[in-house]
This record gives sequence, structure tokens and C-alpha cells, in this order.
Amino acid sequence: MTAENEVSQDAPSIDQARDDLAYLSSIVADRKPSLHAAGVLYGWAGILYGAQCLISWIGMVTPLEYPPLLHLAIGILPTVIFLVICVVVSRTNKVKGYGTGFTTRAISSVFGGAGLANFALVAVFALAAFRREDYTLWLFYPVSVCALQGAVWYAAAVMRRRWWMGFVAAGWLVSAVVASLFTEMPQHYLLVLTIALFVLMAFPGYAFMRISRTEEASA
Repeated sequence: MTAENEVSQDAPSIDQARDDLAYLSSIVADRKPSLHAAGVLYGWAGILYGAQCLISWIGMVTPLEYPPLLHLAIGILPTVIFLVICVVVSRTNKVKGYGTGFTTRAISSVFGGAGLANFALVAVFALAAFRREDYTLWLFYPVSVCALQGAVWYAAAVMRRRWWMGFVAAGWLVSAVVASLFTEMPQHYLLVLTIALFVLMAFPGYAFMRISRTEEASA
């Protein structure tokens, strides 16, 4: 075997080594990813939908009687506000360029995939409830979302290696099981969702923003 043949056989391994080195470099460069946009969206979602569940729960456990217009606002307004926030954050995100690191892209993809799955779950449970004329089936949609959030946070905990993210994942999974036990008791069901949204969504969203500010300041 000639020296030229040996070089030609070694060339693929050298190229592969360079590719591996570039991949590892991209991971190392991701030591300080920004999670500001995810934190804003997640935090506001927890606040808005947590408030929605809380107000509905108060209407059930107190003598208060909400007028029909208020019921309509409770059902629609949180989603309208959240969509506006999504647009604002999306435009800001393009300008500031958040989420360029490997881990950040991975976490954003996981949360984005969960968001797309939510749309599918809406269609599944809404159609099932409508066709069966049993709207208690719709109550299992938030339960499924809680379980899905648990899976998402578990993935984030593994990638970021943060113990509190594992705690959030466990909280979502427990909330899914507990809420499923109260689908025939609306007051308890709404209370579980209210606590989950504020504790497991609003607070972690704020934590994401704090982490982002700290990492950007030390960059």
C-alpha cells in the first residue's frame, strides 16, 4: 500500500474529526444561552390562564354571579392578550436574536413542538366532545396538556441540568393525575389547574427571564 493510498483512506476520518470538533465547539459555545423570549411567553401564559381559572373558581365557590358578558371576557380575553404578546415577543426576538445556542435551540424546539401538539389536542378533544355530545371529555384536554408539559420540562431538565426544572416536570405530571381525579368536581378541578398554572408556569417563566438576564450580564 502506497503512502498516497494511506492518505486517501485517512482523509474521511480527518474530515469526520473536523466535523465532530465543530459540533463540540457549538455545544461549548452554548454555555450562556438566552431564554428571555421563552420566559416572557411562558410567564404571561401562566399569569393569564391562571387568572382565568382563578376567576372561574371564585365564581363557583362564592355567591357571586358573573354577568354573561364577563363570562365571555373570561373565556376569550386571556387568549387575545396572549396572542398580542406572542406577536410582540416574536418581533423583538428577531431584532435581538435570542436563542442562537445549541441547547437553546433544542429547548425552544421542544417547547415549540409541545405548542403544536396542543393545537392537535384541541382538535381531538373538541371533536370528540362535540360528536359524543359529552362535553366532560373536554376537561381531559387540560389534563393532557399538563402531562405534555411534564414531558417537556423533563427534557429541559436533562439538557440544562437544573434540578428545579426536574421539580417543575414532576409538578406537571402530578397535576395531570390529580386534575384527572376531579373532572366531576369542577371546583377542585379548577383549583388544581390554578395552582399548576401559577406555580409551574408563571414562576418558571420568571425564572427563565432571570437566568437570561444573569447570563447576558456575565457574557
